[in-house]
Amino acid sequence: MAEHRRLCRFLAGAAVFFAALSLAAAGRTAPYRRIGVVDLGRIFKEYYKSRIAEESIRRQGETYRNYLQQLNTQLQKLVGEERVARLNAQNIALSPEEQQRAAAAERAAVAAVREKRAEIELYVQSRGDALRDLEKRKRAEIMSDIHAEIRRRATAEGFDFVFDRSGLTANDQPALLVAPLDADFTDSVIRELNRTASAPAKTPSPIPAGPRPSPAPAAPAGGAAIVKPN
Repeated sequence: MAEHRRLCRFLAGAAVFFAALSLAAAGRTAPYRRIGVVDLGRIFKEYYKSRIAEESIRRQGETYRNYLQQLNTQLQKLVGEERVARLNAQNIALSPEEQQRAAAAERAAVAAVREKRAEIELYVQSRGDALRDLEKRKRAEIMSDIHAEIRRRATAEGFDFVFDRSGLTANDQPALLVAPLDADFTDSVIRELNRTASAPAKTPSPIPAGPRPSPAPAAPAGGAAIVKPN
């Protein structure tokens, strides 16, 4: 019986010994992974290049809107001239020659309105695309800077994974709910990105405003009774 108890104690000790060896081996094959956290939304907002890009896009948009307003003003003037030309063409008091000239003036006014509307449509499409491309390009440049600094700092500080705490799920809930304070290196990224804020930044080329507005067509000559626009 005593021999049996000694054998049981020996087997139990051997089991504990081999279990410890297994845990040690598992620790070597699965090392600890360090996780970092950043707030991409805050970094993007506080990066000085974001403010420069925002101001540039604002100025380009203002130029676009001002020129579009000029085109619309010209269109309204041409529409008024078209209305006057139509009334003149329908004036039965005119002589046959004057009626012909009034009809020709009406056709010219209709064509001018059609061309101006086509010009506005083309301008809206082309300059709108240019503004969207500018915004996309500037955002890509800024995010490239941010990602490069995050990768550099993650390597320097030994982070194996970095998560964005500003991201939301499909239910508009934070994707990252809990993280230790020492895992967040958002402030360090912002400081490093803004360290060169005093360096002169490139001024982006302005978006061309487009062709100069075409002048309104001249009024037809002749002695016909012409109705004046209000």
